[in-house]
Amino acid sequence: MEAPLAAQPPGIRGWTGFLPSVPGQARGSSPCVTGRVPTVVATSRRQDWKERHMAEPQTLSPSTPRLVPSQVPPKGRFRRGVRRAMDRSAAAGIISRPLLGRLPLRRWVPQDLHSLMDYKGGTASVVAGVLSGDAVAKSAGIALGSTILGVSLLTDYRISLTKLIPIEAHEIADYAFGAASILSPFVLGYAKRSPLAAAIHVAVGVTTVLASLVTDYRCQTGMHLGGELATDPGAIGA
Repeated sequence: MEAPLAAQPPGIRGWTGFLPSVPGQARGSSPCVTGRVPTVVATSRRQDWKERHMAEPQTLSPSTPRLVPSQVPPKGRFRRGVRRAMDRSAAAGIISRPLLGRLPLRRWVPQDLHSLMDYKGGTASVVAGVLSGDAVAKSAGIALGSTILGVSLLTDYRISLTKLIPIEAHEIADYAFGAASILSPFVLGYAKRSPLAAAIHVAVGVTTVLASLVTDYRCQTGMHLGGELATDPGAIGA
């Protein structure tokens, strides 16, 4: 026997007031007993929403707000690059071991700045030799420049292609490159024939030696000349 509407709770009367009857359900009974009507209504609403939104392509009006990715201004990128090159914090790398217990004498020049000087000096040596017009100066410039550029690209520091050469070995190569650049114009005899190329080679050699004496040499993976020790810190980011 059907229960009168007055005996049903207010919430049930609200359901039966606007929901259609379901086949197999007594008229006036509560749809919450079977749980079928809310499911049917919810499914119907989802289908209507899908048909309405999928049938009509959504077009953006000029007034629709758009999310534009933020861009770092060139001036900001330049300043960030300068700060990175002058970085002497722990993020710059692992401090190198002293050579002969004394070198470098001071750690004033940041590692990244010294790396840029290496690439600049190697390129200047090659260009000066090629443009000199003298065969000996050209060969010397290419040999000197390609050597320091190759060592720099393979050194275990931040601005390199791969990490194969320990930072202490790179420091030794800096001293050797600087001395060779200073002596090559006089030893090979092109100082008078190509004075400009000779001056550039000597200048590059002097600046390399002086910078190496006060560079804060740092590596990235913990690769040291003579092997790693148990007390060595790990690689940056490890």
